[in-house]
Amino acid sequence: MTYPFLFKPIIIDSILMFDGGFYNNFPWDVMVEDFDPDFIIGSKCSNNSLQPDSEDIISQIENMLMVETDYSIPEDLGILIDVKFQDVAIMDFHKLDQIAEVGYNTAQKYIKAIKEKVPRLVTPKELSEKRMGFRINTLPLRFRDIEFVGDGLDQKEEEFIRRTIKNNRPGISDHEQIKRGFYRVVATGLVNTMYPQAVINPDSTFNLHLRVTKKAPVQLSIGGNISSSSLNQGYIGLQYKQFAANPWRINGDFNLGRYYSGLNIGYRQDVGINPLWFYEANFTVHRFDYFGGSQTEFFANRIPSNIQESEVFTTISAGTPVNIEKNMLAKFSLYIGKNFYEYYQDDNFTTYDTPDRTRFSYISPTARILRNTTNYKQYPTEGIVQELSARYTHFRENHIPGSTSLSRTEESNNSHNTISVKAYFKQYFNLANFLTLGVSADLTLSNRTYLGDYTSTLLYMPAFQPNPHSKTLLLSQYKAPSYLGVSLSPIIKISNSLFVHFQASYFQPHKKLEQTPEGLPQFGKRFPLGSFMGNFAFVWQSPVGPISLSTAYYDKEEVKWYPQFNIGFQIYKPKALAN
Repeated sequence: MTYPFLFKPIIIDSILMFDGGFYNNFPWDVMVEDFDPDFIIGSKCSNNSLQPDSEDIISQIENMLMVETDYSIPEDLGILIDVKFQDVAIMDFHKLDQIAEVGYNTAQKYIKAIKEKVPRLVTPKELSEKRMGFRINTLPLRFRDIEFVGDGLDQKEEEFIRRTIKNNRPGISDHEQIKRGFYRVVATGLVNTMYPQAVINPDSTFNLHLRVTKKAPVQLSIGGNISSSSLNQGYIGLQYKQFAANPWRINGDFNLGRYYSGLNIGYRQDVGINPLWFYEANFTVHRFDYFGGSQTEFFANRIPSNIQESEVFTTISAGTPVNIEKNMLAKFSLYIGKNFYEYYQDDNFTTYDTPDRTRFSYISPTARILRNTTNYKQYPTEGIVQELSARYTHFRENHIPGSTSLSRTEESNNSHNTISVKAYFKQYFNLANFLTLGVSADLTLSNRTYLGDYTSTLLYMPAFQPNPHSKTLLLSQYKAPSYLGVSLSPIIKISNSLFVHFQASYFQPHKKLEQTPEGLPQFGKRFPLGSFMGNFAFVWQSPVGPISLSTAYYDKEEVKWYPQFNIGFQIYKPKALAN
């Protein structure tokens, strides 16, 4: 299936091979010439090209390339099953069940005519025995070696592919092992195409012949988000990949917006095959500006938003797959950095006022087990996400009150030691062809305690953020040192890329963070009444990213409703000490 402009052609014996459907979409005459069959049963599931749609580039290409096809099987040679489809285009792979049902129902109408022309009947038992006899005589796919066709790779690159596919094991490899290794090579993002061919050896084993082409080493990414609110953002990223015996890559990216700005530089190298593991280092500088990116300008009664949160940190990590088939990864990281909080205690400040400042430096080792098989980065409709993490943090805090502070107590070199554990689960279940249900749970346990004042403590607390918009606000009613958050997300599928997302979430804190009249933090009683959160989004997963018309609801916040229109991704680099 090598449709021009959509699927790459295959090279066989140095010849570029395209889909034969363009030349002869129903080659019954070739079957008669080459195989001389007793009887032909043909299924006509396509028509000769119709008048192309002026707005549909695929139909225009199909019309230009496809020649007229002869569907007329002579009656003495066989029978033609004429299948009629409605609203099925050449790329409608998501309509597989509908296509199969139409084909089956149509074929049933021809069974009587086929039996009249083919009187010989075979029982299911005889057919099963015949098939089993064929399978017994079929050689098992046992591979001895891997050979490379063409000169697209150097010796070290061939070595990496060979070691990865064979899992660094000498001797004979079975088909399942070769298949898993093949997909591992594809997943590296280093190869552009990789065509396999099994070639038999004199001892009845096979060699795997591979024709491989490499991807360009430099990749430029440009994106961002266009929003009806203050969440407009630009993104640019640059990555260089070095294909070698132990491949490595270096990348840098930059975000710029009123709410979020950030710079990240990273390096990663894959080392070893059995076991497969990698190490990486990242340097991140970013800022969350709740004042510049305020989404509540039109509300008189609103929470103070004159808060800026900045981080500078380095992350050193090593990881290895726990289960390759289930896409499960174990990752061990060390975070070293500094956090900067600047804020005023109310909105009535002048240029003569000075902000409160809380700064702390930290070191935080973290262990995680991660799994993510969702189909989209934002507003997914299928897949599963699992995370289990444990973190220890040691940090020293310095707090300097500003001119609008209620408390005049300065904190210097306060030492804190905290432990946190997080268990997160999300899965999407298909209830019908048009309906999916997402279920998620977020359990966070920690002994995080007070910082210099209420605002800095609130910024430091773990947050429940189940939808994209909730990550853009400082929501005081959805933060706590320990909590349980659960969500239900019914999704109505209008088409393969058009969805209506609903989400209802409940947040239950262990203890709620409160503010004293002096501006200091304190915890209230255990297990207070929790908070609800809702989100509605009409989403089109377009070729340039999600386009969404949404509204979020927070039942205990001063501003409850946030309607928005967004084109692009609302994705930000994770905070170093998030949860």
